[in-house]
Amino acid sequence: MKALRNIVFGLAGILGGAVLAGCGPDAASSSDLPRSSVAVEVAPPAAAAPATPVLRHASRAIGRGESLDWVLASLDLAPAERLLAIDALKSEVDLRRVMPGETVDVAREEGGLLREVALQRDRLERVVARWLDEQASPVVEVERREPVCHLRRIEGTLDSSLFESVVAAGGDANLTMRFADLLAWQVDFLTDPRAGDRFTIVVREEWLDGECLGFGKILAAEYQGAEASSRAIRYVDENGVLDWYDDTGRSVRRAFLKSPLEYRRISSRFSNGRRHPILKVVRPHHGVDYAAPTGTPVSALGDGKVIFAGRKGGYGNYIEVRHSSTYTTCYGHLARFAKGVRVGARVGQGDVIGYVGSTGLSTGPHLDFRVKKNGGFVDPLRLDAPPGREISADGMARFARYRDRTRSLERSIALGESLPEIEAWARLGWLGGAEDVMATEGEGALILAGSAAP
Repeated sequence: MKALRNIVFGLAGILGGAVLAGCGPDAASSSDLPRSSVAVEVAPPAAAAPATPVLRHASRAIGRGESLDWVLASLDLAPAERLLAIDALKSEVDLRRVMPGETVDVAREEGGLLREVALQRDRLERVVARWLDEQASPVVEVERREPVCHLRRIEGTLDSSLFESVVAAGGDANLTMRFADLLAWQVDFLTDPRAGDRFTIVVREEWLDGECLGFGKILAAEYQGAEASSRAIRYVDENGVLDWYDDTGRSVRRAFLKSPLEYRRISSRFSNGRRHPILKVVRPHHGVDYAAPTGTPVSALGDGKVIFAGRKGGYGNYIEVRHSSTYTTCYGHLARFAKGVRVGARVGQGDVIGYVGSTGLSTGPHLDFRVKKNGGFVDPLRLDAPPGREISADGMARFARYRDRTRSLERSIALGESLPEIEAWARLGWLGGAEDVMATEGEGALILAGSAAP
């Protein structure tokens, strides 16, 4: 090391002497020194990035009865610009379904060149047409934001109505209605509730930017009452079929709804001899007439296949749905059919298939509803609806795992706590194993024990 240090200092001395000699009064002039040419490539200065244009924005909410074209005109778009914008947006948006309250935003450069037309559908979706070049056609993008899914347990005791009790526990009107509809086959919420009955709801919440957007799907629901009790778990079986089941694996839903619509009153009942209000003759009326306003949605009573959809004599606009080899339901005097309802179409229980009207031989808006059993008409109000689905023997172990895990999840969430769903399941140590695979179902659901947490 000492020898190396001596060599370094020696070289430094020689170089230093050379430098000093070159600087002395007897040093040769620069013109006397030998010349050598060295080519040095100098990179040209980088081109400045084009300046991002400053955009001026103008926006306006769509009002009731206003068209998109009218709103764009109010934002000072020329006819040609409106035509281009509408033509671009309709590639991603059904403009017939643009609703009041949606917001239109227009962006221009300082010189007036149109750059963006955006339609804000809601908090989560924005559709934008962008002009990237003055001569180019606009590029359309759908911008979607995914909310964070939380779980909440809402629990309470009835000391007034079910509605008031659920709201007091942290729910809302819509959640109360969905809870009651879910358990309606086992609990008559008009007559069964008593003070002191208890309810529990495990429900998803959607959060965005630290704000709760509202309640989503119910994962589990339970009602413990003096007169009636029921519990339901939302479960997707190995075939991807969604239903609600009790703890034994039987569906809490019957094969048929109690009625196909929300009605005001029953204007005519099942009879073998009724005087027809228009024809003035006595003849059988093998159905039930539900009086309701024109346009009231009519739902399929159960899962099935449409075997008739069209005009049928005095029934006017008429639909028949075959549910099995035993049961067929009939819907008459409809104002119109729902989109997609045609012969051969499959429908699910509760799917809207048409709308109340007064077509055919009718004195006012109502639904003529009939049920055939083995080819003969039966009274819909006395119908003993067949039971719903049951978990198969082969699928019972899978269901039981999911049921037990949902029970544990329910107990792990404190009252009033809004917990991110992934954190809720992870708290119980159920993520990352061979059977516990994370998946997305639109709002961050999980597949647990091979079953989607619906």
